[in-house]
Amino acid sequence: MRAIIQAFVAVSFLAIFGMVNGQDDVTTGAYGVLWHTLGSSADSQPFVELTGLAYLEPGILFTVDRDLGVLKFDAFTGALVETIPNAFISKPSDVAVDAVGRLYVSDLDCSCIFVLNPDSTWQADTISGFGEAAPMHIAVSSGGVLYATDVAVDGAVIIKTFASDAQMSTEFNTDLSSQPHLLFNDSNVLLMLDDDGRVFALSDEGLRFAYAVADMPVSVNAVAVDGNNNLFLATQSRGLVIYDTNGAVIGRAGRIAAGFPIAGEVVSPRGVAVSADGTVYLADSDGTFGAVTAFVRASGRTTGTALDMDVAVMGFLNDESPSQDWHFDATRGQRVTISAIANNEDEQLDVALRIITPVGEEEAFNDDHRGSDLVGQFDARLPDHIFAFDGEYTIRVELIAGEGTYSLGITQPRPFQLAAGNVTLLNGEISDIFPTQQWVFQGRAGQVFTITMQAQNDDLDTIIRLLDPQNNVIAENDDAFDPELGFNSQLVQVTLPTDGAYTIEAARFSGQGAYSLVIVATS
Repeated sequence: MRAIIQAFVAVSFLAIFGMVNGQDDVTTGAYGVLWHTLGSSADSQPFVELTGLAYLEPGILFTVDRDLGVLKFDAFTGALVETIPNAFISKPSDVAVDAVGRLYVSDLDCSCIFVLNPDSTWQADTISGFGEAAPMHIAVSSGGVLYATDVAVDGAVIIKTFASDAQMSTEFNTDLSSQPHLLFNDSNVLLMLDDDGRVFALSDEGLRFAYAVADMPVSVNAVAVDGNNNLFLATQSRGLVIYDTNGAVIGRAGRIAAGFPIAGEVVSPRGVAVSADGTVYLADSDGTFGAVTAFVRASGRTTGTALDMDVAVMGFLNDESPSQDWHFDATRGQRVTISAIANNEDEQLDVALRIITPVGEEEAFNDDHRGSDLVGQFDARLPDHIFAFDGEYTIRVELIAGEGTYSLGITQPRPFQLAAGNVTLLNGEISDIFPTQQWVFQGRAGQVFTITMQAQNDDLDTIIRLLDPQNNVIAENDDAFDPELGFNSQLVQVTLPTDGAYTIEAARFSGQGAYSLVIVATS
C-alpha cells in the first residue's frame, strides 16, 4: 500500500481543482487535498474494489472492499488502522454507520445487510428479507434507525426501516422507478435522490419533492450532505459535484484522471462522506487501485499545481510519468528551501529537483541532497535558494530511478520580534518534508541570549543552531547540558557579535513533531 499521509501540517492541502473537464465554470468555493492514501494491485493486500464511505465522529472512516472486508481509516491522517475481513461479503453496495460505531454493509448477492459491532466483531445474523438486487442503498438516522431500499415482487420500490437491532421493520411505498440513494440531512430528515436528479424528503405523510439537481450526472455512485445541506455527488464521469439546496452546482473537488491518480485526481469515485467541520472524504477505485482522499476547502487557490509556503504537496512518479511540474509565485531576492522526499523508503524512489525561471531557464538543480536533514539518501533538497526574478517559477520533480509517491515542500525563514518582557515564546513543527525551521530576529552587538528548544513529544530529538547575519553558525547544541532537559537542546548565554539579522534554526537529530522555542534575553 502506498500511504501518502500528511499528519505533520496543521492545515495542509495539495492543489485546488475547481473545474473538471471544462464543465460548469464554478468559482464559488474550491477544495484541496488534506491527505491521500493509495493502494494498488501490486500491494500484498490491495484495496482496489472499494464501495461506499461512512464517517464516524470524532474521526474514523469506513469503506468496504469485496475481497478484504471493512477498512477503517484515521480521518485526520489517512492511515489505514484496521482491516476487518468477512468472507461472506461478495457484492457490497453501500455502507452506513450509526452514532455508536455500529457499521452496516449492504450486499446484493445475499440480499442482506451485514452488521459490524463497535468492537470490530461481526453479528452472527444478517438483516435479510430483501428482494433481488436489493438493498442497493442504506442510511442511518442520528437516533440509530436503519433505512434500506428494497424492491417488491411486483417491482415497486420500498423503503424499509429497522430499529432496536433489527427487531422492528416498517415499510414505506414509493412511486420511484429505481432504488434511490439515501442520506440524512443536518436536520435528520431522510432525503432520497433518484436517477432523474429529483430529491425527495421522507416524512410520516410520505415522500415530499424537495428540489431537482441541475444537469444530473448520468451515473451517481454515492451521495452525502454537509452541515449546510449542500449535496455532494460522487459521479462516474464528472468527479465530485456539489449542489446547493436549490439544485444549482456550486463546486467540485477532484480532477478527473484516466487511471492511477495522484493526490487530487479521481478516476471512479465509489463513496463520499462529509464531516462536521466540512472536510470531504472520497473513496475511489477501479479494480487496479484504491484511494481514499480527504479534501478541505481552500479559498483563493486558482491552479492545481500551485505551491504554498510551508504546505506539503504530493505526487507519483514512474516511467510513464517521469516528472511533474509545480508552480510558485516568487519575489526577486526571496530565500527559500525546497525539498522533495520519497514517502516510502521501501520503494527506493530517487528524485531530483529543478528550478526553472519565469522565462524558462534553469536556475538550480539537485539530485541527491547533501547533509543530514533529510532521511532518505536519494531525496533532493535546494537549501537557502535565492530567486533571481519576480514571477511564476516552475519547480520540477524528476524521476531518477524507481517509482512511487513523493512529498514536496517549500519553506522560508520566519521573521519575529523579541518580546518586550525579555522572554519570547515560539512554536513550530518538524517533519520529514520540513526537517528544519528558521526564525529570524534583529539583534544588537553585545546582547546575550539563552535559547531552549523543547520537543512536545517523545519522538523528536532536537538540534538548535544560531546563525549570524552572514549565515555562519556561531552556536549549536544537540542535547542540553542540563540533564532535566533530556534530548532537548539549549544554547546558554550566547553573546551576539554584531548588529544584524540573526537566524535561529530549529532542526532534529531524529524523529518529528511539534516543539517550542524559549528565547530569554539576559542582557
